[in-house]
Amino acid sequence: MKKRSLPVVYLFLLASFIVNIFFLFRSIPDYFVKDVIDGDTFILRNGERIRLLGVNAPELGACGSAEAKTVLSSLVLNKPVRITEDSRDYYGRRMGLVYIGSMLVNIKIIGSGWARPDYTKNSNNEQMKQAYRTAKEQNLGIHSDLCKHINPVPLHPECVIKGNIDKAL
Repeated sequence: MKKRSLPVVYLFLLASFIVNIFFLFRSIPDYFVKDVIDGDTFILRNGERIRLLGVNAPELGACGSAEAKTVLSSLVLNKPVRITEDSRDYYGRRMGLVYIGSMLVNIKIIGSGWARPDYTKNSNNEQMKQAYRTAKEQNLGIHSDLCKHINPVPLHPECVIKGNIDKAL
């Protein structure tokens, strides 16, 4: 009789383990990134919009915006993220420090040169500032020639050409 009850106990323990795992995974928020809006904002699978805390990437259409979006996409799209220091901005948008494993996405995007810190208070302000300085020193991203508008200065002030056309000629 003891031999028959032993498999039943094992079966009960296995079933209990499976049920616990099921409820554990159901209780974890659905923090998988399904879409990237721009260089500092993305959408979770559950439809929630998240903005990177302390990060300001170029607005859509501005120089570097497409590149910033591409970099953020390569970092987070279709990946699970962990969000800390959760807060809301003036417009009610959810913001946070976003991690993939131990990598802080906020610092990674700034360090790539495609964003700058916006100095919103958080525990990584100093690291964000340092990443920004390094990107600037290395002429990365928005600090590269791609986004520099060079207006040549004429050698002599009389050489300035204006777009006026004299109709009297």
